[in-house]
Amino acid sequence: MFAVLKAGGVYVPLDPQAPVDRIGYIISNCGIRVLITLDEKRRTLDVATRESLVRCVIVDEAKESGNGTGVVPWSALPEYPSSHPPAVTLTETDLAYILYTSGSTGGLRA
Repeated sequence: MFAVLKAGGVYVPLDPQAPVDRIGYIISNCGIRVLITLDEKRRTLDVATRESLVRCVIVDEAKESGNGTGVVPWSALPEYPSSHPPAVTLTETDLAYILYTSGSTGGLRA
């Protein structure tokens, strides 16, 4: 979560037990571009949702990495330089996280 914030992103936790349609809706509604997940969970998303993601970091070592799909295995993360933090400008009004509760219809909480 801290890395997401340092990179200027907004943390959106997804319930792995939620129906795939609900997860797809949240990804679309929030405009999620980077997803950290298991390959098994990524594969359950519909094609349009998967294609909307710029990057998908797979924590269980997907064999698809490097084929232009934006899928990055967890073990490849050390290849990305961490010595230069992203150049982001943050303000006190930027969102830190978005939470969807069981009754959420897309409302924001921060």
